[in-house]
Amino acid sequence: MSHLVATWLLPIFFALVGNELRAEIKGGAFTSKRKLLLPLTAAIFGVLIPFLIYELFVITANVSNSGWGVVVATDLPLALFALKFFNREVAEKLRPYLLSVAIFDDLISILLIALLFHKNGVHPTVYGFLLGILIPVGNSGKLIHIANKFSNYLIIPLFILSTIVENWSIKIGLLTLAVVISRMLGKPLGIFLGDLLGQLLTKTEVLNRKEVLAVGATCALGLSVSFLFAEISDAPGIAYASVLVTIPFALLRIKVLSKTFMKGNF
Repeated sequence: MSHLVATWLLPIFFALVGNELRAEIKGGAFTSKRKLLLPLTAAIFGVLIPFLIYELFVITANVSNSGWGVVVATDLPLALFALKFFNREVAEKLRPYLLSVAIFDDLISILLIALLFHKNGVHPTVYGFLLGILIPVGNSGKLIHIANKFSNYLIIPLFILSTIVENWSIKIGLLTLAVVISRMLGKPLGIFLGDLLGQLLTKTEVLNRKEVLAVGATCALGLSVSFLFAEISDAPGIAYASVLVTIPFALLRIKVLSKTFMKGNF
């Protein structure tokens, strides 16, 4: 079921995401093309820092090195769902940057799978994204609205549910702790440092520091691509468990962060 959803339905979601990012590039947050460097560097560091934290566990605690790929990928459908914890004004401001970071993150992760694990072919979500960002939709506002409803209320819930149910193979071990800590600490830190580097290189910014940390916390959510890495690890049960354990902790942290935005402090 999850394979069917990922192959035939999830590309629709990514086509809509690609079209939304196209709109942001044409006349939104990324009209200045150099600003796209910020989510790119944020995504690169958002992959690198969790990996380095995980490797510290490998060196110091004798954790299996096979789980490194589980810590690097962001799940865009789940991350966009988590934006609902913020009020509408904050969510709308964070959304373009989150979209960009998560898309770059996914592309990096899928490229790593293809190069390091000799996986043939292109993930279907890549086709969907490319279709959305390259093909203009013109005056199809009503069609896009209907497609977004279909995506938000059917595709995403079905994808999340089917992925979790079909990969419900849980074994708790030190690897679980290593992945949870690497994701929870590494994603926000990496994205924050990557954004800071992007600001230094471009002399511009898209979000303030509090908002970048909020995006980083949201990007700690992993599911589909993390499960792809789990499938090719030598401890899939523990790898699956680490992803499923991370989700409630990450959602709880996002909920707490959303309250700080409402109170105007951090």
